[in-house]
Amino acid sequence: MNKLNTILDSLAWAVPFSLVGAVFGDAIRKDALTTRQRVAVGLFSFMMGPLFGAIGNREFGLGEFTSYAIAAVAPTFVYDVVGLVASIIRAAKDDPRDTIAFIRDMLPWGKK
Repeated sequence: MNKLNTILDSLAWAVPFSLVGAVFGDAIRKDALTTRQRVAVGLFSFMMGPLFGAIGNREFGLGEFTSYAIAAVAPTFVYDVVGLVASIIRAAKDDPRDTIAFIRDMLPWGKK
């Protein structure tokens, strides 16, 4: 129990930054996910912010300000990745033959 409290205390500094990133990620990806999926992805991305910030600080030796920035940007990035996967799965379900063309059109080097 004491070790768990230590871990939670060490990640508490990034919670406000992670909350901002999760709200921003939800605001720009409302159309890609259902309400239930948005809640699940929001909680998941909210948890990833402090984790990525702590990894940047402790494992890579980045500064405190950089760790705050990572904690704010990581939830938005996680939200975008999950939204991308959800849209690919939805496109594959709608028309399985067009999935490869859909993925090719989404990549910047795939457009002509």
